[in-house]
Amino acid sequence: MKKFILLIILCVLGLFSFAQNPNDFNQNKVGDKAPDFKFTTLDGKSAMLSDFKGKAVLLNFFATW
Repeated sequence: MKKFILLIILCVLGLFSFAQNPNDFNQNKVGDKAPDFKFTTLDGKSAMLSDFKGKAVLLNFFATW
């Protein structure tokens, strides 16, 4: 019983650790313009999102871990 209560307390504390204050950062909403950022292309060159203004751009964010 003590282990179960401890598990519940840890879960609740874990949920609070992931809670974020929306005033801490700018949230983009559907329809907002994407923020300009710098990235490296597949051929190793640097580019910015603003370089593609007026063109269709597909952004694919992924991780390989």
